[in-house]
Amino acid sequence: MIARAVRALLPGAALLLLFAVELPAQDGAAEAVWLELSVDEENLRATPNGTRIGVLRRGVRLRQVGEEGRWHEVVLTGYLPGDRIRTSDRQGPGHAVATGGEDVVDAPAGRVVGRAEGGMLVEALEEEDGWRQIRRTAWIWGGSVEPAPALEATAEAPSVESVGDGEEAAPDAEAASAAGSSTVVLLDGPRGDTVAIIRNPARLRVVDAEGDWRLVRAEGWTLADVEDAAGGGDASPGAVRETPDRFRNAPVSWTVEFLALQRADPLRTDFESGEWYILARNPEGVPGLVYLVVDEAARDVARGLVPLQRLTIRGRLRTGRSAQTGHPVVVVQSLRP
Repeated sequence: MIARAVRALLPGAALLLLFAVELPAQDGAAEAVWLELSVDEENLRATPNGTRIGVLRRGVRLRQVGEEGRWHEVVLTGYLPGDRIRTSDRQGPGHAVATGGEDVVDAPAGRVVGRAEGGMLVEALEEEDGWRQIRRTAWIWGGSVEPAPALEATAEAPSVESVGDGEEAAPDAEAASAAGSSTVVLLDGPRGDTVAIIRNPARLRVVDAEGDWRLVRAEGWTLADVEDAAGGGDASPGAVRETPDRFRNAPVSWTVEFLALQRADPLRTDFESGEWYILARNPEGVPGLVYLVVDEAARDVARGLVPLQRLTIRGRLRTGRSAQTGHPVVVVQSLRP
């Protein structure tokens, strides 16, 4: 896969566009066989009719690599939040999905295509803005899949127009060819958080160039009912409380009041056993509690805080409503008193 990054500017926000495209097979290489799940849900199993390691949703694309009777051996590729993957010394790829399982998406912050069971062994591939691409070879019942339609590879690449000096400042060939057939992911800055995904790239207007980077402007329309989720691309505490499932894995930037630094016990199913977190309250002034999962660096900062001290956090929403208490759980990426 070739990835090409393009800096972008939308009204009121500096954004990054990431183009990704899967290249065609080399001459002489065996043509891949692709399948698509044709039922609403189907189990993914470690062996034919063996242990269930996940559940897939209708429409997920799988590459077939073998078969045994009515069972197909397939390769699932997708993305998980990076903090939900653990190293594993069990026999297998060397990484495993964290306790409690996790939704698998087709692109960073993209469409959910299934769910991996906690402990499912995976091969961890490239990291991308807090997300980790994973791959797993497993088995699925042949009656639940059908040959996948060919991916559209001839879509017209977006027009790129210049402003200012009258000369066209088009992206290089890799970016242009990728734009024609790929998902475009909008980030809030280089290596930042995902704020939007464009399935079919729209017209982009280049306003500046710097080496391989292009500063562009794009416009589009969205439904009014998503305005409550706006706020620089982050989910507001009120919106998360009303529709917690809608904002799973969404980026957040909140000001909260520190209460205590604690460590999760095995009974807390939304945490890894022994995981450190901050108990805080009143995110953005909204009454209520919030759990902030912290790494070692943030934990050191938290040890110097006093109760009710205000701090600003940026991170990603692990869940909008914890199973035990109903409070949001945020994986902190940065913390500032």
